Amino acid sequence: MHPTPTAGSAHAVVDSRNVTFEQAAMPWPPQGAPLAGTPRATDFPLSSEPVETGIWECSPGSWRTVVQGYSELMHFVSGRATITDADGRRLDVGPGVVLFVTDGWEGTWEVHETVRKSYCITRTA
Repeated sequence: MHPTPTAGSAHAVVDSRNVTFEQAAMPWPPQGAPLAGTPRATDFPLSSEPVETGIWECSPGSWRTVVQGYSELMHFVSGRATITDADGRRLDVGPGVVLFVTDGWEGTWEVHETVRKSYCITRTA
């Protein structure tokens, strides 16, 4: 078994399937209202500079999002969701799916079953 680091620790091996979140889940999205349901999300940050990394989890619901000022690589480790871009292309995500969105990406998330992902964010602005 790998040790679970404290948030923001410099070096650690983390099994993202077994992280215990230290902060309470907050209403999601942080700006605006969800399109459906009452999604709540929490985050376990691992690093913040120069690249932001961590583990994020969100309960069922849907919302629109616009990626502004960053690009993000996501690796889903549990749950199920459908992510639809502004052109209507749908991607069903679940364990093992990797998704990369670039600055300016727009779309809709629909979480069917609580999702957990590890993420890597690079700021572009």
